[in-house]
Amino acid sequence: MGRRGDAVVETREGVVFAALGVPGDRVRLEQVSRKGKVRRGRIAAVLEASPERVEPACALAERCGGCAWMAWALEAQREAKRGALEAALREAGAERAVELVAGEALGYRRRARLAWSARGGRRLGYRERRGRRVVEVASCPVLVEALDAGWRALRAALGPALAGEGEIRLGLRDGAAVAALETEAAQGPALYQACERLVGEGAFAGVAVRVGEAPAASWGAPEERALGADGEPLEGTVGGFAQAHAGLNDALARHVAAEAAPEGKRVLELYAGHGNLSVLLARGAAAFRAVEQDGPATEALRANLAARGLAARVHAGDAAEARLEDAEVVVLDPPRSGAREVARRLAEPNGVERVVYVSCDPATLGRDLATLTAGGWTVERAVAFDMFPQTPHVETVVTLERRPAGRR
Repeated sequence: MGRRGDAVVETREGVVFAALGVPGDRVRLEQVSRKGKVRRGRIAAVLEASPERVEPACALAERCGGCAWMAWALEAQREAKRGALEAALREAGAERAVELVAGEALGYRRRARLAWSARGGRRLGYRERRGRRVVEVASCPVLVEALDAGWRALRAALGPALAGEGEIRLGLRDGAAVAALETEAAQGPALYQACERLVGEGAFAGVAVRVGEAPAASWGAPEERALGADGEPLEGTVGGFAQAHAGLNDALARHVAAEAAPEGKRVLELYAGHGNLSVLLARGAAAFRAVEQDGPATEALRANLAARGLAARVHAGDAAEARLEDAEVVVLDPPRSGAREVARRLAEPNGVERVVYVSCDPATLGRDLATLTAGGWTVERAVAFDMFPQTPHVETVVTLERRPAGRR
């Protein structure tokens, strides 16, 4: 399987990448084309099915860009993720066995990013695999029921009124759906009236529509809100980042807090978001600092900490420029691109004793761990959380400690 989810098919003419293949399949390909050095094709028929092949839970799995591994048995998916992470650790000079924590594989997503296009026929759904075209999606089996019901209501209410094309972010507020729409295309009065009805009739807790750089129009409360890992309400933002797997998020947050062991320590959290991890890390810490670049997320973070009476210094800025010298424990949860500059700075002499690195990409994780291990850090533990079943993506928490001087 390729890193982005396509099957790597060996043929007499060389390797061809194809969607929805499974290791052990024997297949017939069609529509094979070359772009640069890469050849891609479509599986026309499965001649011999792998023992690991299963029937996809969604008829759109081949076309939709969301669930690239839906034809692959869950246990095989998870072993592949574990293997990829262990390989990344080995390449970084930190050979460790990886534990994997799993949860629901369907009906698990509490947020989603979809799109619409009214050009050449109106379509609402996900972007197609390796393309910009929108695949029409009436219902999605990986969404939690409340969000899927919200999507069906949104399609019916807003679909006829949408102009041009744009993005739709769905989330939940206290169990009810919220939506944030973004577009460059001017929208007519019918869309705004439909949004007002959608909220007024109780189908959505909130909707926001932003056209270009203009301030967003909103109805109700479009910000996400759910219980945090501490059992108290955690305010989110409109369309901002949050962990999608409702069932595993609390386990991830509690594990990070346990590994950081913040009690009596000076703790620095980088890429803090709206406080998913912060509300646990700040408890018991001798001092807590959090850094987040996104403005709305920073404000939500401050509000979430204040609502709990937790003392903290929150900085709106670039995590790569954060002061490290005042911290004993550093927790970082960067985007998919990783934290190259933060890793380089942590590898230099400073007072940090422990690092807990939360990653959603094994490749950039491996790159940053190589920098850290070369700079005197030792990987103590690695735990994977299968936050994205049916896809090649995986969330990983790696705990590192500063290696004593003279020890290799």
